[in-house]
Amino acid sequence: MGATLSGLANIFKPLFFWNGGKECRILMLGLDAAGKTTIIYRLQLGEVIQTIPTIGFNVESIDYNGLKLNVWDLGGQTSIRPYWRCYYANTQAIIYVVDSTDTERLPTSRSELITMLSEDELKDAKLLVLANKQDSPDALPASEVSLQLGLDSMKDRTWSVRGCSAISQDGELNEALNWCVCMRIYEYLTDCKRRTIKAEMKTWKLGAGLAGLSGASAYTILAGSYNASLTTYTFDSDKSTIGYGKKHSLPQGFAPSWIQESPVNDSLVAVCSETFPGSVASTLIEDAENHSVVNTLPSGGDGPASGGFTADGKCFVAANYASGSIQAYSVADDGKISNLGKPQQLSGSGPNKERQTSPHPHHVVASPLDDKTVYIPDLGSDRILQFAIKNDNLDKVAEYETPAGSGPRHGVFHPELPILYVITELSNEVLVFKVDDSGGLEQISKIGIVPESKKNKTSMQASEIGISSDGKYIYAANRDVKPADAKDEDHLAIITVGEKGEELSVKGHAKVGGIQPRAFKLFGAKEEYLIVGNTYENDPNVGIFQRDTLTGEVKQAAKQGGQSPTSFIWLADL
Repeated sequence: MGATLSGLANIFKPLFFWNGGKECRILMLGLDAAGKTTIIYRLQLGEVIQTIPTIGFNVESIDYNGLKLNVWDLGGQTSIRPYWRCYYANTQAIIYVVDSTDTERLPTSRSELITMLSEDELKDAKLLVLANKQDSPDALPASEVSLQLGLDSMKDRTWSVRGCSAISQDGELNEALNWCVCMRIYEYLTDCKRRTIKAEMKTWKLGAGLAGLSGASAYTILAGSYNASLTTYTFDSDKSTIGYGKKHSLPQGFAPSWIQESPVNDSLVAVCSETFPGSVASTLIEDAENHSVVNTLPSGGDGPASGGFTADGKCFVAANYASGSIQAYSVADDGKISNLGKPQQLSGSGPNKERQTSPHPHHVVASPLDDKTVYIPDLGSDRILQFAIKNDNLDKVAEYETPAGSGPRHGVFHPELPILYVITELSNEVLVFKVDDSGGLEQISKIGIVPESKKNKTSMQASEIGISSDGKYIYAANRDVKPADAKDEDHLAIITVGEKGEELSVKGHAKVGGIQPRAFKLFGAKEEYLIVGNTYENDPNVGIFQRDTLTGEVKQAAKQGGQSPTSFIWLADL
């Protein structure tokens, strides 16, 4: 039969927390006399308490199996129901209580439920319907209540209906709440732990299994570049060799410098063509040898250097570096992209007269807090811009300043803590931002990444940043745009991350086997390897490094010249 809901909640509970605990906001709604307040006190105190009708609202915090649930019990009288909508914001789950014996008012219950669920602020909230008062002989079964409410017609909503009695001791209430908790944990896992879980699942598909997550010896990497096609690289860890695989053709005139894997569909890859004007292609990588272009659209500007999906994979945003504009797209289940609104022109500048005369958005980072928010580092204006998809449009939420002349380029979130790390191209630093519950950013520290041997050079321009899935090490690429000669290798800074994610220290620097690394990627089930693309025109090459997962240190395992890749995706599941 498998684990019970309670068992599942306990199994996944340790993964649910960010920095010591994450609260879940639940609305409990229903008509008057449905038993909402009685249910709350049963769950909170474990006993039945005599209550009076709730006038207005009642807020209770329930510590349920170690998870803190903030439950808002809203009155159900006719005069109060219009005010329910004032409490919809930031709700993760709805508990809708129905009096199973009150058959005359079931149509009213249905009408109120449909009206409530049509609100945009609740479109992602999970729905749990409690068919209460099942201890009464006149009660309709939960299946009939579900039919009367029209739950079967809700195709775009995660819902469950449970029969229960607020005054009995049969455990039905606990199992019902466990469903709510499990849905919230699932939401957290898919939003905040998606990359780690996907990496493990990819390795299992390769046959490594639970017994040996690092058992694979052959790896396939998809690479973007300024050439007209995508290239696959094969790495044999036993032989320490890199080979060239299939070249995937793209529409004529494409320069696919940035490729981004969907967070929910392993086969879907968005491709940004850094051309003038720019384009975005939605591509299905069917296996290492086959691919198909779903469709292409203009990027809404010039030179899209990057792009990113929202956490739910339903939207993609292109960042047009050259023209300083952004364009959002919806992503259908079949991978087809469609414009969401018109291109948005950014504004602003910075003190660097050569690089900051206008806005230059350089990256799109999905928020782990919700499915609709992204952060865009703007190198040209020294700002990080926060946007959110709302009403089929990309709306600006806030903007956060970075140090003048720093030139924020790329960002990455800590895998378990509310911390954002941003690498700056012009000041060659990693900035550390604390993220509050609303997604707001506050810079709390920064650290330089240039090695001692090059600290006096004015030609250093940092490029890429990455973090290990255990959150212990950050890697940051240094880039010398005016090297002394072809032997003047650039370095990868290895940064130790403190327990709270806020304190960083440079552990050391590793040579990257070339000059001007534009991109790198951690790969392997335990991220035991790292691939780097060095783009120096006199000696372009690809290097693969073996990573010590305990110390964070890297050493070169293989090198192949002749190519200048600019972005990577690990195709381990193909």
